[in-house]
Amino acid sequence: MEKVETASAPTIATVNASAASTKGEEGDGKLPMPASASAPPHEEEVEGEGSEEELKEEKHDFFLDGAPDGLKCSIGFCLMTEAVVAMDGFSYQKSSLDEYISHCAAKGQPLTSPLTSEPLSATYMANHNLRTVVRDYIEQREKEWRLHVALRRTGRKGK
Repeated sequence: MEKVETASAPTIATVNASAASTKGEEGDGKLPMPASASAPPHEEEVEGEGSEEELKEEKHDFFLDGAPDGLKCSIGFCLMTEAVVAMDGFSYQKSSLDEYISHCAAKGQPLTSPLTSEPLSATYMANHNLRTVVRDYIEQREKEWRLHVALRRTGRKGK
């Protein structure tokens, strides 16, 4: 039997720390990426081809370009590496849903589905199938990123 999780109301500091670890810098407009996809795989391969920050941004965009919407959280617009299914039947990134629940509680607002606006309970469970699909997508994009970098080093365009 799958364990059903109920979100507690973590402190705002906890939510912000969690969000900072999975998202771009606050207010930078960048989409969050999983930690496994946040840095170039082999920095020595791309040395001299832009700043480290530019390469991270390029890799970030590379991973999200073409990612099916079904792999992205509708709250945090990130890949759902820790996908959970809420009681509204939709999947979300766990940290994004926790932050949303905390935000509603902090504002004294009733908890409603981010997608349907219907009342929502703070209970959710892991979506293991979606987590596997997202992990496979990230692994495939990692291979494509390495090829992209190698082609760029040889003067060819690759994406």
